[in-house]
Parts: sequence; C-alpha cells; structure tokens
Amino acid sequence: MKSVALALDIGGSFIKAACVDLKGCILFEQSFSSGPKDTNTKFLKHLFEIIEALRNFCAEKKLQILGLGLGVPGIVNAQKGIVYQSPHFSQWKNFKIRAALQKKIPFPIDMDNDANRAALGEAWLGKGKALRNFIFLTLGTGIGGGIVLNKRIWQGDSGFAGELGHLVIDRNGRSCPCGGQGCLERYASLVGLQEAWRRVSKAPFPGPQELYLRAMKKDKAALEVWKQFGNSLGLGLASLMNVLGIENIILGGGISEAFAVFEKAMKQGMQQHLYQTSFKKMRVYPSQLKNKAGILGCAYAVFFVNQ
Repeated sequence: MKSVALALDIGGSFIKAACVDLKGCILFEQSFSSGPKDTNTKFLKHLFEIIEALRNFCAEKKLQILGLGLGVPGIVNAQKGIVYQSPHFSQWKNFKIRAALQKKIPFPIDMDNDANRAALGEAWLGKGKALRNFIFLTLGTGIGGGIVLNKRIWQGDSGFAGELGHLVIDRNGRSCPCGGQGCLERYASLVGLQEAWRRVSKAPFPGPQELYLRAMKKDKAALEVWKQFGNSLGLGLASLMNVLGIENIILGGGISEAFAVFEKAMKQGMQQHLYQTSFKKMRVYPSQLKNKAGILGCAYAVFFVNQ
C-alpha cells in the first residue's frame, strides 16, 4: 500500500486539510471553516469530522496512513502537544489538543506552530531546499516565524522560539495584543498596512491586494504605505541578521505576494541597520510554495521528523 500523511494547517479563518505522499504530492486537498469562536469541544468535533473525511479518502484509494501532522497558530509546546494561547482562538488556554485527538486517532500525531510547519515545508520542497540555515516569516494579519538551523526547526529551550512578529523595533511604538509595544507585526503585517493607510488617507482601507495593484500603477498613497511597510520589515530583518547571523530569509504568507512593491524599501531598511559586509551577504526571497507550505510541512514532520 502507498504510504501517506494526513496534514491539517489550522488558520484563523480556514483549516486546510490534505493527504500527501512521500514525494510531497498532494493527493487530496480541501478547505473548511475553522470556527474561531467555537468552544473547544465543538472545535474538536469539527476536527474529527475533517479527519474522518481524509481517512475515508485514504480507505477508498487503499492508502496507508502513517500519521497526522498539525500546524497550529499560537504559542505551542510541540513536545507536549499543548497550545498555551492563540491569537485567533481566544478560548484556547493550555489546550491539550493532541491528547484530545489521540483518544480517537489510531496513528501518531505530530504537532507544532503553524509558521514552523510552513518553514519545514519550504525546507523540504521550496526555496529552502538548497539552504542549510534560513529564517522564515509569514506576513499576514500578524507575523509568524520559523528558524531553520542545520535543516531542523530551532524550538528554543521551552519550544517557543520563532515568535518573530514580537521583535521590538520601537520601544515607544504601537501597543500590541501580546502586552508589549512596538512589535514588528504592528508595522509589517496586515494591521501595519491598515495603520499606515489611516495615516495617509481618509478613504476606507482597500485591502492588501488592491493596495498592491494601486502601487503597481504608481498611486502615491499606496506607494507610501508600502514604503513604510518595507522599511519596518527591513529593520526587523536586519536585527535578526545581527543577532543570528543567518543570511537567507524566506517570506511567506499572503502579503509576501506583494514583494515587488516593498522590496526596495525593505532593502533600504536593512542596509541602514547592518554592517555593509552583512548587508551584501543577505538574501531575501518570497516563498516558493506559497499557501501549500504549511500542509507540506505538516506532512514532512510525519514522514521524517520523528521516525
């Protein structure tokens, strides 16, 4: 029988579910509402239904399931399978999601932060395939991150490493839901774009895709917003380079697809805060896998991480 992994990439709005083979081919894929306001009990019931749909597909195609890989937003202890808190699921407090699932799931479950999973996907089949070390950032509503060292995710002492969105770039800056001030994600994310737009225009925020299209048409307000975004992101990336000495950075998440309109400002921000030798060595790439990175990283973990 052909061996496969089940992969669930859980987001604030949608859950991407997939069945993936050992070569990284996605044999089945479907999206479901994630129900961010559901109780934990209702959420788990929904998750079991999704997993059952994947298992039915595998049974029909005579596929052998080796395990389930989960990508979960929030502060995650991957070894214990606990989500301490999540920006999208306010009811998740010390949520032992893996243990709850394992009661009904007969195969192994491997779980980690969703950005770590996406970084693992890039390392397997994306832009990071040829890189031994790199930093991965997801640019979306906020900023997630994953640090890959020697082809492995760096978890830190307690499993919380990679919260790159909370790198402080302005100690007196904008308040952040984490309780701090001046975090990178308040400037170089969707919320950062919205705030920058309010400062340059009285019109309603057009959304990141429209903002990108306007910038491509040389709209002054849109260009200014992306300039602020890029400069802030560049400052954050320079700080990461100064601390970690990792020269390759991959940008994922929906907003990374506007790379062409913030790249110049980003590089200016990097150059202003790096030694020139370091700046010349730095390389920043948009994700190759885009929205597939998460589910492929979940599958990779099942196949190769804990075998």
